[in-house]
Amino acid sequence: MQRDESKEPLNSNTEESHDLRRRFEVREELSEQKFVALMERIRTLSENIDRRFADLSVEMKKGFEETQAILRSSCAGAESAEPH
Repeated sequence: MQRDESKEPLNSNTEESHDLRRRFEVREELSEQKFVALMERIRTLSENIDRRFADLSVEMKKGFEETQAILRSSCAGAESAEPH
């Protein structure tokens, strides 16, 4: 004969156990959601840093090229101004 557990009075320990398990599950779910949100923020931040670093690298390269062009121009001008 099978017992019908739904008709039996709940044991206070069983109630506490179920309550504790449910609270743990809820906290676990919330922690997982927070972890996923944190990982998404970190990924976004990393992408932003990568993009800004790439932009800075392009700007620096352009600045170096401009400086080199100025130096070449002044060296060429100085060489042509020297008497031979």
